[in-house]
Amino acid sequence: NAPSQGYSSIVSLAPNGSYLAGTLAGNKQIEVYDLKADKSLGILQTDSSGDFQISQLAVWADRLVAVSNIHNGIKVWDLPSGQLKHDIKAGDKFNPDYGHAFSPSGKYLAVDGEFLKKQIDFYDLADGKVVGSISPEGETRVGEIEAMGFSQEGDKFAAIYGVDIFSAPARKYSRVVVWDLKTGKLSSDFELEPKLKDQLDPVYQNHFMESLPGTNRWLVQSQGIVDADEQQLVLAFPKQQGVDLNPSRKVMEPNTVAAVITEKGDPRIELETFSQEDLLAGAASAAAGGMASDAGLPPLTPSDFTEAREALASNEWAAPVDGLRTTPIRDSIRVASDGTARDIAISRSESPVIVIRVGIGENSNDPAVQAYQKTLELLGGSPLETKAKQPFAKESELSAFDASGKELGKVTIPYSAQLWSVSPNGQLAVLEQHETNGRLDIYQLQESGEHIVGWRPYRAESEERHREIKRVEFIDNQTVATLSMNYQLVVWNVPQAKPLWRLNEVRDFELTPGGKALIAVRGNILGGKSLAVFESRTGEGWGGVELDGATKSLAFHPNGQLLAISRDSGADKLLRIVDFETGETVEEFPIPAIATSISWTGDEFLLLNTSQLVNRKLQAVVWSYSSGPVQFPLAQVNTQPTFLQLAGNRAVVRTVDVPSETVAGRLDPAQLRDQAILKPGDPVKLRTSIASEPKLLSLRNVAEELVSRQLEAAGSKVGDSDIELAVTGSIVSEGNATVSKIGDRSVSETVMRKTIVLDFTYSKGGKPLWTSTRRVGNLDQFLVRLQQGQTAQEGIDQQMAERAQGVLRSMKLPSFIFGEQAARGLGTSSLVE
Repeated sequence: NAPSQGYSSIVSLAPNGSYLAGTLAGNKQIEVYDLKADKSLGILQTDSSGDFQISQLAVWADRLVAVSNIHNGIKVWDLPSGQLKHDIKAGDKFNPDYGHAFSPSGKYLAVDGEFLKKQIDFYDLADGKVVGSISPEGETRVGEIEAMGFSQEGDKFAAIYGVDIFSAPARKYSRVVVWDLKTGKLSSDFELEPKLKDQLDPVYQNHFMESLPGTNRWLVQSQGIVDADEQQLVLAFPKQQGVDLNPSRKVMEPNTVAAVITEKGDPRIELETFSQEDLLAGAASAAAGGMASDAGLPPLTPSDFTEAREALASNEWAAPVDGLRTTPIRDSIRVASDGTARDIAISRSESPVIVIRVGIGENSNDPAVQAYQKTLELLGGSPLETKAKQPFAKESELSAFDASGKELGKVTIPYSAQLWSVSPNGQLAVLEQHETNGRLDIYQLQESGEHIVGWRPYRAESEERHREIKRVEFIDNQTVATLSMNYQLVVWNVPQAKPLWRLNEVRDFELTPGGKALIAVRGNILGGKSLAVFESRTGEGWGGVELDGATKSLAFHPNGQLLAISRDSGADKLLRIVDFETGETVEEFPIPAIATSISWTGDEFLLLNTSQLVNRKLQAVVWSYSSGPVQFPLAQVNTQPTFLQLAGNRAVVRTVDVPSETVAGRLDPAQLRDQAILKPGDPVKLRTSIASEPKLLSLRNVAEELVSRQLEAAGSKVGDSDIELAVTGSIVSEGNATVSKIGDRSVSETVMRKTIVLDFTYSKGGKPLWTSTRRVGNLDQFLVRLQQGQTAQEGIDQQMAERAQGVLRSMKLPSFIFGEQAARGLGTSSLVE
């Protein structure tokens, strides 16, 4: 008959089961319930004023303790009398919310008593005094206290500190220290990287830690077991979504914990057991670079990408033409499975192998599944959809087919994973487990289905996001290239998981059709600025291409001779074709939108964003495609797009001609010229409108002349026409900023941040056909050289106006415009007719 309502979230049960204590009245009162007598002993007031607000509570057979983080104090009552024994006033740096622990018998309270210094104070609750303080020895850094606790026997005390080092080399790790309480000396002191808090993802402010009886193993934050002798995290428990209990697990025996389970109904308590073999396997996995999420997965191979040789780019062009002729893939291959098809990958080989990954046992009512389905429907196969978080499945099923549609093998992987790539011989597949942070595994596909190797390519990174994987692709049957979200490219030999060479500041990469060369898009969060070519297996530099603006995507023609590059220079969205034999640009022309993917569908056609068909001769989008929920492979080497068409649980691998015969009949270049709204030789009415501000005077004087030249470069001419190009310019003020003199920071000036906005719009009958906007700011450049007697404001404004003239001087304008919207072309049809 213990009270089931009225208590706040702060409750405590005596270890011997005698009393239950809970706070009332906004955590300012305590009711103690005698469970054996089945009655309340009464309600205790924390103090007469009611100002003592409880943040922690603990009860034993003879003692009740309340701790207040807000009011910096500890109160101790005798039980069952309820007499206040001690009212301990702690200092203003008393900080139990950042860590506290009671000894097993309730005699001592350990608490973070010196905020930021991480000094742990021990209070004797029998006499109400501080009896000692401890802190880590030596010069090793400490940071936020992540957890602390006493051993079950009361002879050891452990604490875990989270350490963030932001100076190079940046690191984030946990420092684990264990003291012998009889001597006060450290018995264990070691580091775990990444931070335990990042690996275990505990409930906020869960600082609980307790040992397993008779061992030096510790249950940490209710989520994992750390073995202080092995100096590793050896076991992790699955985290339940929505559980905010603190703690949610308690140690019962050396191999058993009690856990509160909230899934599928009302909360219940279950026992979770683990064996010595489980803990030893966890220690072995951790020693190989494993993390908490590796529990229960296949063995890991130790790896460290920093051991790889760093490649050096070359200015001398030596890249070979490396084409590949592939067997045509059947136009329709049905995928038979009880699950939902999620990924498709195609081997880079003369006889391509198509592999489909199916999620088995997905929960269709899971919001994550529904959100992913919505993403597929909205993006319709766009590469952007690969950024969406894939749904979890109980298992992953891999089905391999040859080009004729014959099934070569089917393998079941006992966990949920994303399929990244297939080896050229079609025998191996590389996957990334969904619940880990950057773990890769390679499986045999067509024979035994055995696990070949598992490794964490970026385990050496401290930052969680830096361990995440952006792209993986087989180079040959023994070599794999990986790219991290921290722009680290590494080429590995498998199955040894040995790093061969690496390159930093790589935003993306592409392989030649035959895999001999790797093209790295050099750049970072600001975008790719240049291409560097390397021998894919050794990292030998084979040349490079400098680019203006950010590189968004690139793709080889199957002949290996031509490389298409999508670029964004701010206002201009451009498609450049490079002759890979020489490194020279063959052609470059504007496109209506940024192309995040490119596929060659013939010698004269390219498919952008899986939806816009570009004709090279006309240098324009001539047709558009809708696709519905489909999945495209990240890489394929043919001129017939192959993709996975989804319809509920049914999936079909489709290979199509783009353009089809029906569409191609409408796209004859000679006929298209007549159907174009704008084509070379057509007159364009030019109107320039630059705001009449003094700072724009020089721009206004030359705008019409500069834009006229760019119109002529695009094949148009200025004249009377129903097609108008309007160029407008204005200045936008965006607040103040402070600039300083180089070499003497004491000399500074407050300036107004300004931006010149240039809009370019083709229209017909008042309807926009093609638009582009370019922005030039007066603080875009970090260094500005002032003329004699010139203020900083005058200098940055002058350079802004000069750079705006440069935009008008170099702006690329379209030669062709088809349809009312340039991005759609003459019409739209489905990829699958």
